[in-house]
Amino acid sequence: MNAKYMIIGFLLTLLIGGGVMTYSWFTAESEIKDDKVEEITASPYQLEEGEESKNVKEDYEALMSEAESRISSLEKQAMEDLNGDTSYMELYQKYRSAAKELEENTDQTFETLHQQLQEEGKTDEAAVLKQQYESQKEEWRQSIVEEVKDRM
Repeated sequence: MNAKYMIIGFLLTLLIGGGVMTYSWFTAESEIKDDKVEEITASPYQLEEGEESKNVKEDYEALMSEAESRISSLEKQAMEDLNGDTSYMELYQKYRSAAKELEENTDQTFETLHQQLQEEGKTDEAAVLKQQYESQKEEWRQSIVEEVKDRM
């Protein structure tokens, strides 16, 4: 009988411990705050709102340039943190969350430009721009993955 209760107690301990670890894993990313990172990821893009598709294209180029700059700043900040005494788990959670926020912010700004082209009736141009944007995002992802591989 004692062995049975010990096994049940051990399994319950594992279950509770696993639950606590899972909870902390999924909630910790939102708890890691850094003002520098927040400034890079959360600040709105400053684009002039044009009413002609020519301005939309210029705004798109400006958005891509600024997004590239923010990604570089985020990478630089991550490398500085990597040289510090922060754990890899905390860094992963922090920068995974930051990258997600930056992507959402960039997507939202892009969608405004994309919608503007569609409202002008330029659906073909809007589709091409969307394809370019998605392709650029994938290129950025690959670049970041390669950078991380090189650093490790």
